[in-house]
Amino acid sequence: MAGCLVMCLAQACLAGGYPDRATGADRRAFQEGLAAAQKMQPEIFPDGIGHIDALLYDAKDLYIYSQNEGYPLPKYGRWKKYTIYRAPHGGLVSERYMAICIGGIEFMPKEIQAVIAEQYFACAPAGSFQSIQRQRGSIYQYREGYLASIIHEYGHQYMEQEPEVLAIVHKMMPLVDAVTEAVSKDSLISETFANWCELQGARRLFPKQYQRMLDTAEEDRKDDRYGHLNGLKIAVKLLDDDAP
Repeated sequence: MAGCLVMCLAQACLAGGYPDRATGADRRAFQEGLAAAQKMQPEIFPDGIGHIDALLYDAKDLYIYSQNEGYPLPKYGRWKKYTIYRAPHGGLVSERYMAICIGGIEFMPKEIQAVIAEQYFACAPAGSFQSIQRQRGSIYQYREGYLASIIHEYGHQYMEQEPEVLAIVHKMMPLVDAVTEAVSKDSLISETFANWCELQGARRLFPKQYQRMLDTAEEDRKDDRYGHLNGLKIAVKLLDDDAP
């Protein structure tokens, strides 16, 4: 019994076969992803991403990374220009959420939503993210996949900021219009741009993940309703067009 308790604590308490609490290693992985996006900022986010809040969540808490120092929330620490806030969310986090980065979370408390930045994204801990993606045989089972996903999410938020000034959006439209699958055009545009950002970051920072993404773009399978696969295929074509 004691041995089981020690193992549970050591693995941040397993739920469904994956760790459901963020560890120090998870926070460092998340910060590494934020740093990767910042490194790519001059190339793909020239107007800056400091206004976008980045959230790490687990089964109980939210870790909110913001360059706004004045939120009326409990402060947990600092990292570079970011104040880190930590607050319980009180929600139930499904396995789906423990394996993704996403633009919004259904278990966000209204009182926290009301004070953080309008533009934010949220990620599961790297430990659960990679564990579940590994079970699925996904290319995102690797650490580089988790880090690249953070660049992808910044892409979604950055595009919402000033879509009209992004020349890449205009370049993608003929390819978007050519997609015949039943996918929301707005979602496909957003997925294409986010994948383009992710590909740019992976090509420079995570070459193995970049090759995995290229291989995935060659797959012939039905897309999901968000247009993830078609968005990747279009983004690869845009990247090829930009090649010297």
